[in-house]
Amino acid sequence: MIVGLNPSKQRFTNLRHPFGGGGNFKQDKNAKFLEIFKRFKIFDRCYITNLVKCSTDDNKVRLKTIEQCFQHFKREIEFCKPKLIIAAGNQVYNFLEQNMIKNLEKIYHPSYCFSYRGITLENYILQIKSILKKYRLLRVKI
Repeated sequence: MIVGLNPSKQRFTNLRHPFGGGGNFKQDKNAKFLEIFKRFKIFDRCYITNLVKCSTDDNKVRLKTIEQCFQHFKREIEFCKPKLIIAAGNQVYNFLEQNMIKNLEKIYHPSYCFSYRGITLENYILQIKSILKKYRLLRVKI
């Protein structure tokens, strides 16, 4: 299971995935996140969701909103029974860790990597690859 924070208000009208907009890689750099996971061929075994199910006007999510939505997320966990939960970003990871979610790993949020250039694409891929190897979920060599 891969978990983002919430759908972006700016991208919500054409939302095709939880981490960005319409899937146009030239316009939506966050869509590259999904392209990376395609390389690892894990979509047949992966569930992608957001911790909070609605967008916000200012694209910021308050703790109260996360707490209110958490019951829905817990139902998703019960339904999916994931071996691994990958939290995209610090805010998601910290909240899930405080709520005792098991088998939790953290990756940088795609917007940090691609929009703010916090890390390189190569390092992002290495981070994801090491997590998948740790849980024996890596099925291709990259």
